[in-house]
Amino acid sequence: EEEVAEVVASHLVEAYAADPEADDAGEIRDRARTALVRAGDHAVSLAAAESAQGYYEQALTLGGDEQSQSDLHARAGETAARQGQNAAARKHYESAIQLYEGLGRASETARILSRLARVDLLEHHDEDGIARMQRAVVMLSSGDGGDDAERESELASVAAQLGKQLYFHGDLDEALAFAERALQIAETEGLSAAFVQALDTRACVLGARGRRDEAELLFEGALKVAAENNVSADGVRILHQNMASTLEEADRLEDCLDHYEQGEALSRWLGDRLGAVSGRLTRGNSLLELGRWDELEEIYTQYLETDAPELEAIAWISGMSIASVWLLLRRGDLAGARALLAGKAEALEHAHVEMRGVYDAARAALASVEGRPGDALVAAEAGLQSSLEQSFPVVACQNLVEAVDAAFRLGRDDRVEEFIALVRGHYRPGRQRAIDAHIHRWQAMLAAHRGDDAEVAANRSEERRVGKECRSRW
Repeated sequence: EEEVAEVVASHLVEAYAADPEADDAGEIRDRARTALVRAGDHAVSLAAAESAQGYYEQALTLGGDEQSQSDLHARAGETAARQGQNAAARKHYESAIQLYEGLGRASETARILSRLARVDLLEHHDEDGIARMQRAVVMLSSGDGGDDAERESELASVAAQLGKQLYFHGDLDEALAFAERALQIAETEGLSAAFVQALDTRACVLGARGRRDEAELLFEGALKVAAENNVSADGVRILHQNMASTLEEADRLEDCLDHYEQGEALSRWLGDRLGAVSGRLTRGNSLLELGRWDELEEIYTQYLETDAPELEAIAWISGMSIASVWLLLRRGDLAGARALLAGKAEALEHAHVEMRGVYDAARAALASVEGRPGDALVAAEAGLQSSLEQSFPVVACQNLVEAVDAAFRLGRDDRVEEFIALVRGHYRPGRQRAIDAHIHRWQAMLAAHRGDDAEVAANRSEERRVGKECRSRW
């Protein structure tokens, strides 16, 4: 029946349109709406989000009670969000929330509030997103509307998502508190999907606090629970992406790329365009460090040709493609690097701390190559401070390298020593090998300026030894 769902829906819609005043028009209209919903659901199962959205929106034009209308708006919003159509997603989610609230459906209202909060995050409205999540938690905690099991399940899920939003916002203590709340509910009630979500949030927070070994164990445990309990592919995709990020912070670049690729594959299978694009672009920094420049160029070229026209305005996506700036600079294409950064300015200048930090590092790199070390130092120092404060080690490292390079070009060995002292206050030796290798390189350069040949030799030797452990083209 699903194989012909689209054909059945089309015939019924045509029959209703031919004579909407007929005696049986109401019955035909209801059958047409049901068939369109079935066609939309079938399109979702085939990862055809655009077609699904069209079917749901067509079904909305055929009326129905408030419950069916709210469900259709929710479905249409979800399929729009998967395509990166944020304006359409927001419109449908807001309509669904209004209808669900009128029906007194707390669980459904909270669920769509959390979906709308994701759109807020993509559009740089972090405070609005967090406020929506908090409202959803309060609503679910009140005990009004829906049965208890349904409400507890949604509360665990929303609390885990709120924890993740707070993590992105840099409020790690609050993020961990909501993750713990979600874990307690999920484990008590046997809610596997929410349990996996909460483990993911907790792992992200611990990773941000430098407890990467513990975070990795939590990610591995969450993947195991997900596999054993048939947790949705979307939940597993997010785990792979966050596991990859943690491994990247630990300079385990080959392992990191493997998880990014698995996350991208699941996004494609789900028809999640944003997830698939970000899954490709997030590999950029690791590919650059490993010297796999042709692969990075292929990814960026594909992005420009197929996705950038629609998605470049989203800061989250725009920031992920910025590794190409360093590729262009290393290949001598200054004009290309300038154009790339100019095109990203609007999306990234006021974006989330992590994305803005990457932008600062790229601006510093370009300024340095153009012979403007003073501008490079200003940009990189701003990105370094914000990234350290919000615990984004990969971005902090990018800005640190550019800041120290600029300080050396300016003849400011005192600033170099300040930066080395600053980073030692945030990283323990041996925990991020790329940082260790950089510090040895800089200490060798400082020693050379002092004429201390023995210190130069000792630090160069350590730089080579540690650099090999990074598995990058040091």
